[in-house]
Amino acid sequence: MRVIPLTLLLAAIVPSLALADPAITTRSTTMRAAPSPKARPVQQVPMDAEIDLNYCARNWCYVSWRNRFGYLHVNTVAALPPRRRIYVMPPPPIYPPGYWGPGYWGPGYGGPGFYHRGGHRHR
Repeated sequence: MRVIPLTLLLAAIVPSLALADPAITTRSTTMRAAPSPKARPVQQVPMDAEIDLNYCARNWCYVSWRNRFGYLHVNTVAALPPRRRIYVMPPPPIYPPGYWGPGYWGPGYGGPGFYHRGGHRHR
């Protein structure tokens, strides 16, 4: 019957991982296993490392970096601004010389005196 509690635990953890916000470390720091400066170190996190910020409470933030979870002091974490989407207009179409619009080519197409409209040649 250990499968049911494990399933419930995973069901609670997985949605919380999707809610993580991007953040960055402001200086090199130690990730701790608990929100205390005396807690066991998990790993060293360098300055300017992009981390996933889950939540912050009482001067500690619960974060993940390189697939490890732990706590960083709130003074070492800075939230990243939201990423803005930049929309770029496509370039205007470039028509060859002598083209005057859809289905019509100007003088010089098909010889002197010919013009092309809608797939038919006229003289």
